[in-house]
Amino acid sequence: MKIIEAVVQHRLTIVLAAERLQLCERQVSRLVQRYQAAGVAGLVSGKRGRAGNHQLPDGMARRSLATLVTFAAGIIGTGFLTLPVLAISGAYAMGERLTWPVGLARLPLQAKALYGVIAAATAIAAKVPTQADHVISPSSLSPYSSSSRCEPNVRQVRRY
Repeated sequence: MKIIEAVVQHRLTIVLAAERLQLCERQVSRLVQRYQAAGVAGLVSGKRGRAGNHQLPDGMARRSLATLVTFAAGIIGTGFLTLPVLAISGAYAMGERLTWPVGLARLPLQAKALYGVIAAATAIAAKVPTQADHVISPSSLSPYSSSSRCEPNVRQVRRY
């Protein structure tokens, strides 16, 4: 409030006030206009005491979380199913190519190479880092995700 008063009394420029308040110049000028029109009461948000625009209805967050957990469990379960299928099919193809005794009807002692490749492929696949291990937040890629709430000042270039 003291900074806005200083701008109104011409003791401080809007640029310096914006830097001190960590707002853009446009927002500071709006605050100055509201202060001049209604005094200190003009600086209070008109939405104070009311529910926000993005508030979820009662129970919606809980239902959304339950849906998300169910979906995640399905995706993870599918991943657990594909790992042995890929390991077995790869081991079977390798065994046929190298003329090993293959087939899951055989006991592990009868098809040591086949079951060894299955075990090795499963162990390797379980250790391989996935894309989820190196997640980059989408907001960190956005040019508008800086801590500043307003766009940076862009100077107009005069062309003669």
